[in-house]
Amino acid sequence: MDLPTRPAVVLTRETEDNEPLALALKKRGASVMEIPCIKTAYVTPECVPKRNFDVFVFSSRRAVRGMKQARLLHMIKDSMVAAVGKATADELAAHGIRADIVAQPPEGSVLAPMIIDQTDPEASVAVVRGNMRAGGLDSILLEAKYKIVPLIFYENIAPVIAEYGEFPVAAVFVASPSAARRLYRHNGWMIKHPVFVIGSTTKEAVEKLGVESVTVMGAGFDSWVELLYDAYVHASGPEES
Repeated sequence: MDLPTRPAVVLTRETEDNEPLALALKKRGASVMEIPCIKTAYVTPECVPKRNFDVFVFSSRRAVRGMKQARLLHMIKDSMVAAVGKATADELAAHGIRADIVAQPPEGSVLAPMIIDQTDPEASVAVVRGNMRAGGLDSILLEAKYKIVPLIFYENIAPVIAEYGEFPVAAVFVASPSAARRLYRHNGWMIKHPVFVIGSTTKEAVEKLGVESVTVMGAGFDSWVELLYDAYVHASGPEES
């Protein structure tokens, strides 16, 4: 792979997730470098409870897709549905399911208090997620005396990540702590460049890794494009603006 010769926006999500953002940035003339640091493997829980739950909490779009692939979405009929973020709610809607509670910003620590406000600790709660926990959702609900049942429908696994020689970087976009850890494990020199994240959980993780410049972009795709393109223009100099 040829390395960028002008400041590039580095995208670290899976290829299918990177694609819309990469196209939008390239359309504006920005240089983009994709280094996927996440790979998803869908699984079916070894033991799926037969009973329904009062509340189903979906941690991500992949949680919805995993439950769909396992042909178990029918379990949530007549239950309250909570989603971490609009993207997860949109994925549910694509399968004909309306989310009753949607956390914005898309963080478990934001969603948990919303669930507590609208239910009581006697409610049975299923948390549909991957094998990695982040954002404080489980811990907040457990502290409030809820008994939760995790239903793991996908695994976040490490893809093969190449080690690149240094090239010009305008910004690095990471959407999860695991992606950040994997990126810098293989390309530690990138830690000196500005990082753009979606939520505070990832912000805290990259700061612990030593990144000094971190911007929280929120969950809006249009704002991602604007902020990352602005970073590209800033890094490229007046001739690119």
